[in-house]
Amino acid sequence: KINVGASVFVGNVSNRTGETKLRKLFEKCGPVASVHLGEDAQGNRKGYAFVNFETASAAQKAIKDLSGQEVDGRELRVNEKTSPKPESSSGSDSD
Repeated sequence: KINVGASVFVGNVSNRTGETKLRKLFEKCGPVASVHLGEDAQGNRKGYAFVNFETASAAQKAIKDLSGQEVDGRELRVNEKTSPKPESSSGSDSD
């Protein structure tokens, strides 16, 4: 379950950084509901992750506190997760 407003996008994640390490780091900001590491069809890491918190305030704290944090030699970029598609698109009639 994705909590709206409580998910963050984490960029520049090292291939050496695992889910457990990310979870422990982000739990400093609040309870983590889930961590998803981006992978291609072959299971190769793509250098990003999504962290879903239980509260939006924890997500905001992570953006403020952990962006720029170095993990496994890479400086993490932590931003609000944005929707892949706009909420209201004017040209999307479903014929």
